[in-house]
Amino acid sequence: MLSIPKAVQDTIEKDGFLHFGLSNGVLNLSKTARFIRPLVASRTKKEVSISAITMALSRLRLGKRQVNTKLKTVKLQSINAVKDLSELTYDKTAANMRALEKVERDMRGKGAFMVATFGTTELTIIVEEESTVVVQKLFSVPAKKSIAGLVALGVQFDEKYVPQIGMFYTLIQQLTFQNINIVELTSTYTELVFYLHKKDLKLAFDTLYDQFM
Repeated sequence: MLSIPKAVQDTIEKDGFLHFGLSNGVLNLSKTARFIRPLVASRTKKEVSISAITMALSRLRLGKRQVNTKLKTVKLQSINAVKDLSELTYDKTAANMRALEKVERDMRGKGAFMVATFGTTELTIIVEEESTVVVQKLFSVPAKKSIAGLVALGVQFDEKYVPQIGMFYTLIQQLTFQNINIVELTSTYTELVFYLHKKDLKLAFDTLYDQFM
């Protein structure tokens, strides 16, 4: 059986909009308490009062605000965009890994944009749309999935932010609340790159610029 504070915390953590509202101080606590009361009662297996839930929300909000204030101190050094990209995904077989090596040599020779990422069973290549024909020719099998019309939106930050817990989360959160679909993510030590549909570029750029520049 959960305590009331733990049940309230679990309820808030599992709802992105409630979490955002509480962290940013835009929720009416008493109305929120009434809204989540059935969920809290279900989790605690007992009747709970609005005042007890409101008190738990108040304490939780204080902690969220302290974390949120720290996250909002993040300042990006730059935001850059690369347009007209395509993503191709293949099974991670020995033959496809050899084909990838050929693609990499070709792209390096041309100075063309290319990113490759690896999972346990798949590999994904992101290239300029005009390079997709070359990629398809060098692979002996068709791509499992191909997505055109993508853009890369890269952000760079000072390395002092690297140890900060939740930094990537807060950047991703801002795009999520704008209903922007993140197709792919890549990162290096002080860079994070979002791969998005072309239609979302302006909104994503403006969101990150307004919040973190």
